Amino acid sequence: VIQERLPILREVEKEVANIRVRNVATVGGNLASGEPLTDLPQVFIALDARVKIASSGGERVILLEELYVDYYQTRLAEDEIITQVVVPPLPGRSGIEYIRFSSSSVVDKPCVGVATRVTLGPDRKTCESVRIVLGCVAPTPVRARQAEGLLAGKPLDPKLLEEAASLAAGECHPLSDLRGSEPYKRAVVGVLVKRAFPRAYERAQQG
Repeated sequence: VIQERLPILREVEKEVANIRVRNVATVGGNLASGEPLTDLPQVFIALDARVKIASSGGERVILLEELYVDYYQTRLAEDEIITQVVVPPLPGRSGIEYIRFSSSSVVDKPCVGVATRVTLGPDRKTCESVRIVLGCVAPTPVRARQAEGLLAGKPLDPKLLEEAASLAAGECHPLSDLRGSEPYKRAVVGVLVKRAFPRAYERAQQG
């Protein structure tokens, strides 16, 4: 079912950690950890996912985007767990792409991860709605809203994409660490936006 309806998740899961971790880890556990250096949150946020949260007192549903507060901090209470991830169907003429960059090995935690999603208008050229979600470059996943706003309502062209990538790089808040300096990570964000968004755009044209 996932391969048929949301193949992007299968693509992403192939690059998460290593096979030993993938065999025992859960999607809910990954999302609930608040770990900033991971892949799934930005993909699900790009998909406008919601999470169903349960406790002894009942259930509630919130946007995944609203779950994260700070480094390893979420809005989950001590007695709550994530029981379900709800992903609405992608509209027609939509495409999504996720690209991660790891500065050491493919099984290492990502240095930067960028998820892009676009829905095109009836002409299959104009970006009707846009999502760009940046991961690993702030305490929580970041919506690049300025870049999204620039692209929305326009057909894609190289100059527009360059400007959007520059805006996205300025919207994140990376910390310098062993995986790279702040300027380096901002540069990687720009590069990944320029790679990921055209792929999502192409998929939307084919959808």
